[in-house]
Amino acid sequence: NEDFGLEHGPALSYTDNGDGTFTDDNTGLVWEKKDTVVGSIHNVGNMYQWSSTGTAADGDLFTTFLATLNTVPCFTDHCDWRIPNVKELQSLVDYSKPFPGPVVDPTLPGATAASLYWSSTSLANVPNIAWFVGFSNGGVNLDGKSFDSHVRAVRGAQ
Repeated sequence: NEDFGLEHGPALSYTDNGDGTFTDDNTGLVWEKKDTVVGSIHNVGNMYQWSSTGTAADGDLFTTFLATLNTVPCFTDHCDWRIPNVKELQSLVDYSKPFPGPVVDPTLPGATAASLYWSSTSLANVPNIAWFVGFSNGGVNLDGKSFDSHVRAVRGAQ
């Protein structure tokens, strides 16, 4: 068969939990579902800075976005929301989608900007740089932590 090896592995699959989150059926991770409501902490257009000092996790990504999700009573009554590592974030990319994106499965609940999304993963030897995933093309790259980018929270296994 000429196609041997193609289209193997589990299909991308998600369950809308009906509470502003969805579960990745393959990884078990629970993700924040983005919306288009103006003023909402979950608005797909919101962008945040990773670091205000250049290296520490002290930008509004952590001090506003995560702080809001993890302040009692907490988003969906869970106070363990975090920024995904680069591999977790990349698990949402559907590499079979055409460029320009967004390159996410059309069954992914909620909205996704065809833009850059922060991960929690810093570059090991350069502490003022972090990895991001581009949902316009699925690319994984680096940027300075002082820049604004989109973000999606996750909870579950690391």
